Amino acid sequence: MYTRRSGWGRSGREGRGGRGGHQHSRRMFNKLVKDGNASFDLRDVQPFLEGMSSFDSKPELLTILSDNRNHGALRLHDCLSMISGPRCVENILTPILSNILVKETARPLHKARRNMVINVIYSTPGLMEFLASEWTDDLERSTGDTIRLVCEFLVESSLSIVDARSSNEVKTIAERLRTTKLCDDDLVHRLCAIVQLDKEVGATQALAAIEKDQAPTVACWGSDLRPPGGRHDNDHSNFRDISLVPTQDELSYRGRSWLPLASGENAFISDPEQRLLDKNFRLLREDAVGAMRENILAPRPSKVWKNARIIGASCQHAFNPKGTAPLYFLMQLDPHKSIDWKKQRSLPNDGLIVLSNERTSHVMASIFVRKCDDPGEWLQHPGGPIIGVKFHHAAEVQKAIRDVAENKSINEIFQKNVEKLAKATDGKEKIGALPNDLKANFKTYDVTEVSDSFFAYKPVLESLRSMASVPLSDELVHLRDNGPRPDYLPRNVRLPASFNRVECDLENWSHTSMVEQTTLNESQSRALQLALTSKVALIQGPPGEQQTNFQNQMVR
Repeated sequence: MYTRRSGWGRSGREGRGGRGGHQHSRRMFNKLVKDGNASFDLRDVQPFLEGMSSFDSKPELLTILSDNRNHGALRLHDCLSMISGPRCVENILTPILSNILVKETARPLHKARRNMVINVIYSTPGLMEFLASEWTDDLERSTGDTIRLVCEFLVESSLSIVDARSSNEVKTIAERLRTTKLCDDDLVHRLCAIVQLDKEVGATQALAAIEKDQAPTVACWGSDLRPPGGRHDNDHSNFRDISLVPTQDELSYRGRSWLPLASGENAFISDPEQRLLDKNFRLLREDAVGAMRENILAPRPSKVWKNARIIGASCQHAFNPKGTAPLYFLMQLDPHKSIDWKKQRSLPNDGLIVLSNERTSHVMASIFVRKCDDPGEWLQHPGGPIIGVKFHHAAEVQKAIRDVAENKSINEIFQKNVEKLAKATDGKEKIGALPNDLKANFKTYDVTEVSDSFFAYKPVLESLRSMASVPLSDELVHLRDNGPRPDYLPRNVRLPASFNRVECDLENWSHTSMVEQTTLNESQSRALQLALTSKVALIQGPPGEQQTNFQNQMVR
C-alpha cells in the first residue's frame, strides 16, 4: 500500500539532494509526460510529484500538463489512481493541488490551462466518490492545508465544470466541511453558495402553491413564482449552467421565463451574494436574448440571407496559416447585391445568426471568420460570400458535419461552374448567372442576423459566471455602514483649482462653508464628503449634473 511506504529516500530517489536531485526529478517527470507508453507504478508517483514541484514557473507546468501532444492528463490520472486511503490524499492529491492552485496560475492569461488541468483532476475515475466517503469520514485527521486545498479545488471545479455544480459528491463534501468547521468559513460558504447547497424556503413553498393553483399573482408580466429549471433545455436553477448562446429549444419556447423580481418575492437563493450575481446575469442575458427573439420574429430584409449552405469545415487559423483554431464551418451565401464589404457592417465578427429551413428552425451560430481583403476568396468569392461560423452545441456541430458531407459532391460541381463563369466574364457575372438546378440540390438555410452586439454582452456575462463572490460585498451586497474614515484617507485635503483650492478638514465638514467657498451646491458637497471619507461611495444623479467632471476633479 502506498500509505505504508516509509519513504522514497531509501530507494535512492529522494536521496538525491541539491541541484542534481532537482535535475533528476525534472528528467523523470519529462520522461513520464512525453512517453505515453512508459509503464507507471507506485514507485513513479514520488518522482512525478517532485518533478512538478521542480518547476519554478507554475504556468510552464500547466502548459506541459495541458498540451495534447504530451500525456500530462494520463499521468495525473495514473498518480491519483494510486490513492488507497485518506492518508494518500495528503501524499498525492495535496502536492498536485499545491502546484496548480497558486496565485500565479490564477491570472487571466493562464486561467484556461488551469481550468483544463482542474477538469482532468476532477474527472479522475473514483476520486470524487472517494473524497465524499472515506476522506470526509476521516476528515479530522487531515491537515489544515489539505482541507483548504481540496475546498479551493472544489470551488474552482464548481465554477468551471457543469457536472461539479450538480454533483451529489461535491455537495456531500461541502456539507461535511461546513458541519465540521475545519476549513475557512468564507471559503466553505463560497463553495456551498456556488453549488446552491441551500435554497430559499419561500421558493419551495411558492412551487408547492403553484402546483395546487394557490399561487399569488405576481405584478410582472415577464416572470412568475416558479423557480427556474425545466422550462426548456437551457433553463437551469444554477445560472452558471446556462449557455450564453441561446439553444434552439430556448428560442422556440413561448412561455414566460423566470426573471428575478425587484421585490424578491420569487427569490430562491438564500446567499445574498450569489443571489445578486444570479440576478445581474439573468437580467443582462435577457436583454440580449429578448432582442434576438424580436429579430427572429420580425427580421429586417437586409438582415436575411438566402440559400446559405455549409460547404466545409476547418481548424486552420484564417489570418495565420501556421496557426490553429477551434473547429468552424464554411458557410456560403447568396449575395444581396454588389457590396463593399470593407464599409458594410453586415455579418460582423462575433455576430450571432440563426439558421432555419422547412425542417429546422432557430439553430444559432456565431460568426468566427469574416475576411474581406482577399480578392476571389471569403466575402469576395464569386460564388457568393463565405464566412466561418461556429456552432455552440454538440448536436448542432454533428448536424453541420452531416451537411458538409451531403453538400460535398454538388459543391464541387458548383465551384467548378463558378470558376468557369468567372473566367469567361472576367468576374463580372456572379452566382445569379448559374443554372438554378445547381443551387436547388444544396441543403440550404435562410440565415438571419439576430445580434451584432452580443460580443459586448459576452465578456460581462462570462465574468459574472466565473465570479465566486462579489467584491466589496459588505458595502455593495450587505449594505453595511462604511464605519470610520479609512486610514489611507488623510484628514486634511486641498481641493483642486476648480473648487477654489479650499482646504478641508474631513472630521469637521461644513456643507454651508463648502457652498460659500467653492462652486459646489449642497448636494455636491454631500457627495464629495461621502467620497472622501468612505471606502465605497455611489454617486448618481440625472443627466447634466456634471457627474463625470465632478468625478475627475475628485480624483485630482
